[in-house]
Amino acid sequence: FQSGNSSAVRLNKDVMEAAGFKANDPVKITVDKQNGRVIIKQDSSNKKYHDNFSDLLNQSLKEDREILDFLKDK
Repeated sequence: FQSGNSSAVRLNKDVMEAAGFKANDPVKITVDKQNGRVIIKQDSSNKKYHDNFSDLLNQSLKEDREILDFLKDK
């Protein structure tokens, strides 16, 4: 579909699960012009930072919950 001057491709749920993709995952797209094949792969160059940030955020939220639970009993 197209929105403004951007285009998007929608993949169905089965394809997303088979490829291990989640919504908004960065991807690399390669087009083989000889046979018309389109190859979509996860862009792992950004994934490392995304996963690391998610881990740090989850740890911080866990610590905040523990502190709040401790303080509510005081």
